[in-house]
Amino acid sequence: MSIDRNKQLIRRLMDAHERHDVAVIHEILSPQLKWHVAGAPEPLGREEYLKGMDEGHAAFSDQRITIDDLVGEGDRIASRTTVEMRHSGRFQDIDATHRKVTFASVWFYRIVESHVVEAWLVDEDFLTKLRAP
Repeated sequence: MSIDRNKQLIRRLMDAHERHDVAVIHEILSPQLKWHVAGAPEPLGREEYLKGMDEGHAAFSDQRITIDDLVGEGDRIASRTTVEMRHSGRFQDIDATHRKVTFASVWFYRIVESHVVEAWLVDEDFLTKLRAP
């Protein structure tokens, strides 16, 4: 696939994340997905990733993902995004604060045959923002 088509795929994935369109996300993420999260000891598989995404959508409403930069080379796409959401449900050990949270996020994707097969995620620590007085 061309870099432009890979970028379109990632735009579609981000849009599906924002709308919580599980069918599209399931279509784009490879069954053999390895999702690396900064600080986690092991990458997540696709089903683990989808479960975490569902938990996030249950705890955070009004999600908006803005792609600030999208660049590609070979089979890799990198995105710098701004994520906005409202903490409307319990997340981990934090009861809903109903605060709007905005944070930066950087994602790197490896794409093979129109599927994300590997991804790396680095987020700004938004949990600290939820715990702040």
